[in-house]
Amino acid sequence: MHADLYTSYIDISKYLPMEDCFKCGFSCKIFAEKLMKREVDINKCPYLSDKQKEYIKMAVNAESILPKIPIYPSTITTKIGFVMVDKNSPILVTANYPYTQAVIGEVLAKANIQCNLLIIDTEGYSVDMAVYLNLFTGDRVKAAILESDLQSQVSQKKLVIPGLAEKFKNEIEEETGWEVLVGPICAIEIPIFLLTEKLINS
Repeated sequence: MHADLYTSYIDISKYLPMEDCFKCGFSCKIFAEKLMKREVDINKCPYLSDKQKEYIKMAVNAESILPKIPIYPSTITTKIGFVMVDKNSPILVTANYPYTQAVIGEVLAKANIQCNLLIIDTEGYSVDMAVYLNLFTGDRVKAAILESDLQSQVSQKKLVIPGLAEKFKNEIEEETGWEVLVGPICAIEIPIFLLTEKLINS
């Protein structure tokens, strides 16, 4: 058995123009549904850039891109702290669980995107379990920021948390004083999410 990577939560419609111009032959909502079923070509939308098309295709083909992650009965920890590739790159907050980091790394590599990672102490649990156990908290994010001396290393105080951790958004902002964006639930959407939010160049 393999871990659930939440591909059923992928929502392509969030990244379409929602103009309902029908130039593709459908409303944007129907077009998104047909994309996921591979019944239409992404190039039929006249409003999407090449980069948007590339990243939406990744989401459509999630099952063949995302690695197969085994289910472990116990926790596995990695180091906590800040992994920086560039001070101007987006900062993704994640768990100190190696397979969560492996999924993110695979997606970013496939999209040729550089992101910084803030790895917080979730006691070796994946993001979904950390959220369930109330471990993805503001004080833990704050601790990771302080221990990493993060503020002196980056150009902006903005964090992207996993969609599953949305309920902690306000708490994290209050504890850290940083702006928090709620990212997608499925990691395969990270590239198109970052592009849509203008956190990376188009």
